Amino acid sequence: MSVGLGVSLGLGAIASADGTAMWQWSVVTNNGNAVVEPGESAYVTLSILTEPDQGAEFLALAASIFDTVGGTNADKGQIVTWEVLNDLDYLTGDLTTTDGVSLFNTNVGQLSVYGPFFTDNPLSVLTFQWKPTVQGTYTVDYDTNTEAMVMWEGIGDDAHAVWYDVVEGAISFNVVPAPGGAALAGLGGLVLLRRRRA
Repeated sequence: MSVGLGVSLGLGAIASADGTAMWQWSVVTNNGNAVVEPGESAYVTLSILTEPDQGAEFLALAASIFDTVGGTNADKGQIVTWEVLNDLDYLTGDLTTTDGVSLFNTNVGQLSVYGPFFTDNPLSVLTFQWKPTVQGTYTVDYDTNTEAMVMWEGIGDDAHAVWYDVVEGAISFNVVPAPGGAALAGLGGLVLLRRRRA
């Protein structure tokens, strides 16, 4: 794997782990909340938050290769679209593949001498749209599975590539069979019906 990174990104020798990269995630649906109601999709965004070791001078993401793997109930829907963000696929193009439920082999990276270069921390990396094919009430889980995480440290001629330890992301969101307001109204009607019969 380090050979592939060295060839594609020109990283050469990579120093040992010098910090931690943590996957963060957010979920939003069509109406702006995080609950998937009928007719809606979940839009999941993955970001990397970097914490260098004390004294290290973090610069930016250099490269990462990772999967986004469907867990509990992910197969009750399908990934409709995805996009690598912030031009992080500028060097290689989007190499991501899918089986409809998971995303595999997402490659992201950047060199300061080629194309756009982002130093945001956290840095938004990937977004995907998941659409349910099964109605009901359930929780959907996804996990990141990272094969490589390399950061740039230093500035200018002192910039060098460093492997970072990874804290994987555990994504979770809920699917419901009816909009929140309609579900509450239905429950309210049930309570009124019981009271009248009593």
